Amino acid sequence: MRIGVDIRHLGGGNPSGIGQYTLAILRVLVQQHPEHDFVLITSGSPYKAKLVVSHHLKNILGRKNVVHIHHSILNKLLNLQIFLTGHPSFDRLFGKQPVDVIWCPNLNFLPKSRTPIVVTFHDLSFELLPDLYSGKRRLWHRMVQPKRIAKRACLIISPSKTTASDLFELYGIDPMNIRIIPHGVDETFSEKPTPQDHGVRSRHDLPRHYLLHIGTDEPRKNRVRLVRAFEEAKRRSEFMRRLDVKLVLAGSSQIKRPAGLTPSPHRDVLSLGYLPDADRPALYRGATALVFPSLYEGFGMPILEAFASGTPVITSQNSAMLEVGGTAVVFVDPENEEDLVRAILAVVEDQTLQDHLKTQGLNRVEKASWETSAEATLKALEEALPLHQVKGQPYKH
Repeated sequence: MRIGVDIRHLGGGNPSGIGQYTLAILRVLVQQHPEHDFVLITSGSPYKAKLVVSHHLKNILGRKNVVHIHHSILNKLLNLQIFLTGHPSFDRLFGKQPVDVIWCPNLNFLPKSRTPIVVTFHDLSFELLPDLYSGKRRLWHRMVQPKRIAKRACLIISPSKTTASDLFELYGIDPMNIRIIPHGVDETFSEKPTPQDHGVRSRHDLPRHYLLHIGTDEPRKNRVRLVRAFEEAKRRSEFMRRLDVKLVLAGSSQIKRPAGLTPSPHRDVLSLGYLPDADRPALYRGATALVFPSLYEGFGMPILEAFASGTPVITSQNSAMLEVGGTAVVFVDPENEEDLVRAILAVVEDQTLQDHLKTQGLNRVEKASWETSAEATLKALEEALPLHQVKGQPYKH
């Protein structure tokens, strides 16, 4: 089978959670399935092509079953063309030799296509919480037309029951056309320390005791409320002050916060910015707990990564975090700062609770793997072929 993969979303530099998901699935598929050919497309300036290859595809390209096609057209121009005309078609973008199926690991402007398409919908937060998105991002989603994409796809991949339910309730997608495939977790996330851990701690000047938050600074991640809750918890706790517990924020800056929501600088809050993949496992292992009070998630990969690292987790009692966390986390109402304060105090001051959460998390993450997720993804791509033929899909836009 010749599989086309739209990785245009990787051209923006540092990969987000969706980028990490895409690369994790691709690495497994190209290595474990040499019988299939994979055609990867990107777009943008030649500089972006070099960036994608050097940063993201160095462990994927070079294999006999992988082809990379870069289209040197500015993404804004390509997106405008697709929005207005549906062209250039997907069939053309993937080269002269036709692909059998196309996988889109992320939402993007979708051209016309005669080829069956499988799309991963990670979440519908842009529909449910539009006020947390900038005007620019809301306009982007309106132009991309996610509902139309969902209707066009032969099959949809969802990482959680939450997103699958949202697709049914908001877009009317038949559950039979949705494949729920939970994310995996990389083997580098382990409770066992490595010789590199000390170097990571030194490089980032990490304190001895800290709570960790992994995620971008977009409002949905709820960082501002987290900072306030942490500061209040430390004010109340002599134990936290004696240990000089810090809050470490790791993740790239993506969306400007609305006026008035920027947390004031504080000596106990350290912002690391974007963190290289190789440094994340050590950061988890060294943390007293991961605090992940997001307002909405379609999955919540940091929860799994913390579990695998033996790190206790505090997270939100909503959306897919309920599925992923199960009985292995301390749940909070993410909009209730007092609830978050109490959870922080309970976990930091109680070693028995920490040990319990660590054991529960390690047990819960035991079966999660990118190999399992990749095999289920390949099965969905294979299923799309006969479904497309049965539907007799025309040239769609």
